[in-house]
Amino acid sequence: WTRQLKGFTSPMVFPFQRTGKNRPEARRQQHAIPLTTGLNQTGLPAETTRKIKQLCRKNHLTLNTFLMGAWAILLSHYTGRRDILFGATVSVRHFIPDSQEKTGLYINTLPVRIRIDPQQSLVNLVSDIRKNWNQVRRFQHMPLAEIQACSPIKGSQPLSEIYFSYDYQSLDAALTPYKKPMACKDIALLERTPAGIFLTVQGTDTLQISIEYDQRKFTSDTIEQILFHFQTCLKSAAEAPDAPLTDLPVLTRKEQDQIAEKLNTRKKFARPNSCIHHLFEIQASFNPTVTAVKDSRKQVTYDQLNTSANQMAHYLLTQGAAPEKKVLVFLPQTADTIGLLLGILKSGCCYIPVDRTCPE
Repeated sequence: WTRQLKGFTSPMVFPFQRTGKNRPEARRQQHAIPLTTGLNQTGLPAETTRKIKQLCRKNHLTLNTFLMGAWAILLSHYTGRRDILFGATVSVRHFIPDSQEKTGLYINTLPVRIRIDPQQSLVNLVSDIRKNWNQVRRFQHMPLAEIQACSPIKGSQPLSEIYFSYDYQSLDAALTPYKKPMACKDIALLERTPAGIFLTVQGTDTLQISIEYDQRKFTSDTIEQILFHFQTCLKSAAEAPDAPLTDLPVLTRKEQDQIAEKLNTRKKFARPNSCIHHLFEIQASFNPTVTAVKDSRKQVTYDQLNTSANQMAHYLLTQGAAPEKKVLVFLPQTADTIGLLLGILKSGCCYIPVDRTCPE
């Protein structure tokens, strides 16, 4: 695990979280903690599921690692990071003597680290994920707390606030043989999870996708949007598994049309409430390989600049960045400085440039 987590120094934090006044506080009662977990669900069309399963069989992949790959691609789009890490739940029952005669969950959470190469195909990405997954599964009995102690991230800060799980059989389907005496129907399980967001996929013939989330951090509308994007990513992957990851759309057609409308309507760019970093993201989504800024040493594309800005924003958030907080900038005027300034804005802060020739 030390080798697996080497170099991972910044925790995975999901964007779009509520901040400040928009985030309701969890009020503790005297004898109980209120359940703050929300649940949103959707299903993947049977035809798309069939194509994905056929693709996995053809390339000797597992459905579990294919879904991991799609989730990692979406997280890379959201965060701008190419080094992705999330927790995946696994069963460790076979490590326990006489476990079949014992009652209990016997599950563990393993960190899954996936490095995204935009020019790599999905099939190659999932193949790499499967190889790595088979290696770490040999050490799946190790408690998560001990695994985290092997990482460069110390203290109580988690490696990731994002979890993933795949179950080939839903709870409702698992209880099918007992339904006559039990008369159960449409079973849903709500749990309190340490993750801010937990994606679960169930089934084989048709895939049921659900997200459990902390309602103090995310709205239901935000989770619905994430589900739509995950569906779109899966459909794109099923249609073009050999295409570079940069060519796999994750936005819905409606969202693509909205972005195109913004790009082609000059008046909308001039609206007072349009933030510069939002407009930059729109431009970056359409021109990722175009040079955005250059200095005497190098030139940086929109995609590279956006990735750098997102990394800076996530770092600032881990350091307590919040709306209206000020960040002093005492740096030379280079291409890298532009990414820093955009990152400050993305974190919700504002920046105060200091003249290096006259710091007093």
